[in-house]
Amino acid sequence: MNNDIEKIQAELLKYRTCLYDRASGLPTVNAIIDDLRKILEREKTIGILYLAIGDQSRIEPVFGWEVYDELIKIFTICVLGEIGKIIPDSALVAVSSLMGDGFFIFMSRTKSGALINKDYLRELSERFGEKIKKMKNELKHKEIEERIDLHTSYQVFRIDS
Repeated sequence: MNNDIEKIQAELLKYRTCLYDRASGLPTVNAIIDDLRKILEREKTIGILYLAIGDQSRIEPVFGWEVYDELIKIFTICVLGEIGKIIPDSALVAVSSLMGDGFFIFMSRTKSGALINKDYLRELSERFGEKIKKMKNELKHKEIEERIDLHTSYQVFRIDS
C-alpha cells in the first residue's frame, strides 16, 4: 500500500512540474484553462494583459539561470503585489510557459467592479511600466538593467451567445 501511495505522489509531482513554473510558482495557462472557460461562460467577456520582462536569451546565458530565476521571482512578487490594489482580487495570473518570462493576467471586471475594457488594461500596462522602472533601480545586478524591457499587450475578448 505504501508503494502505491508513493507512486501516486510521484505522478502528482510529475504533473505539477508540468503545470507550475518552478521560478515563479505560478500556474501555466494550461493549468487554469478550465477556470478561464468558466469565466467566459459566466461573464461573456475577458480581458487579457500580457507582461514580459527582458529577453531570457540575453540574460540567462550571460548571468546564469540563478540570476534569471531571481529576476523572475522579483517580477512575480511585483505582479502579485498588485492584486487587490490595481488588479482585481478575482484576476487569474499565469505564466505563458514553464521557464518563460511572460505573465498573463486574466480578468473580467475592473477593480471597481465594472466590465473590463481596453482603457483599463492600457492603464494597468502603463502602471506596470512604472513599476518595472523602479524594480530595475533596485536590482542587485546593475548590468542586467539594460537587458530588461517590459513588453506588454492587452486585449478584450467578448463571446456572443
